[in-house]
Amino acid sequence: MREVKLLAGTKQIEKSVLEPFSEEACDFLAELSSELRNHPKAKQYPDVRTFAFWCRKANLSKLKNFFLDNHTMRRIGRGIVFHIAPSNVPVNMGFTYAFGLLAGNANVVRVSTKAFGQIDVICEAMEKVFLQERFERIRRMTSIVSYPHDKEITAHYSAMCNSRVIWGGDRTIEEIRETELPSRSNEITFADRYSFGILNAKEVGMLEEDALRELADKFYNDTYLMDQNACSSPHLLFWLHAETSVKKRFWDAVYQAAQKYELADSKVSEKYTLLCESAIDHDHILQIHRYSNLLYVIELENMSYVDSDCRGKYGMFYEMDIKSLEQICPLINEKVQTCLYFGVNPEQIGQLIQEYSLCGMDRIVPFGQSLDIGLYWDGYDIIRSLSRCVEVI
Repeated sequence: MREVKLLAGTKQIEKSVLEPFSEEACDFLAELSSELRNHPKAKQYPDVRTFAFWCRKANLSKLKNFFLDNHTMRRIGRGIVFHIAPSNVPVNMGFTYAFGLLAGNANVVRVSTKAFGQIDVICEAMEKVFLQERFERIRRMTSIVSYPHDKEITAHYSAMCNSRVIWGGDRTIEEIRETELPSRSNEITFADRYSFGILNAKEVGMLEEDALRELADKFYNDTYLMDQNACSSPHLLFWLHAETSVKKRFWDAVYQAAQKYELADSKVSEKYTLLCESAIDHDHILQIHRYSNLLYVIELENMSYVDSDCRGKYGMFYEMDIKSLEQICPLINEKVQTCLYFGVNPEQIGQLIQEYSLCGMDRIVPFGQSLDIGLYWDGYDIIRSLSRCVEVI
């Protein structure tokens, strides 16, 4: 396989298993966290700093305790996990690797051939940690590779794996699924998803200036940090008990929070093209509010245009007024992943899913936590899915 480029670990992966949240795996990730936080280039990438913060020893201990409290049966890794990381959210290669390792597995992670500084920084840090003799076994269980789209190479890694994890759009998943897995192997797919938010205008209107800035900063972190590419980043906001003055005050605060966003010329061009296409193709737009190139807000008239095609990038959002939470129910299908909220009771939203037997929505979280990854994602219990239980009677 001459086209395969090794970025970290070894090409000759060792099939070895550990118990979930083993001391060895947790120590390695905690050391990786320290290395990343001290890496001179990491400061350039907020998503890398977020990953490093997630890997710190205190958070791993919290996740381990949660896992042990909710899983009483004896478990161990499945063997080798083959991960196909997404090309639009580069730091996810770190998260998917960490989940595979915490579940007790050896891991092959295929990353995009596109140049991403985040991947370089993470791999450089991993290689430095691997120099420590105590992590030699983890090194032999790790293979971070890059190669062009190639069915033969993908088939090679798929044939050796006990679990396969695919991050990507529906088309990517369909293409990879043409490559068969061994009969005892399982698969997790993180497909193309859609997320939105709900704001209670009455509650937003009562916020003092400092609290409003805090909410705007949280919204900024949910969206701009990943260029709205993360599946959990909201593209559409529903305003409950809407008031025009409150909405404007909120968007003014978001615009101020976005002043720190690096908006490259290519992003400006692509976002403006998306805006024009939306204005031309749809006749359910009430108004378009433009806050320089940093922020576009498209106000929708009714639910007939509200679906998972209401997508923006680089600070382009849709919004619509609603009178009750029940109005969002027609939108909630299998494509919907995360609902963010402020000023509403999340239990009421969860109740709607059960009451109306809705097939979508896996997460209901406050603004500011859209990118927080725990042990559950897209409705999967990840550690449990990537490990096997050992029944002892």
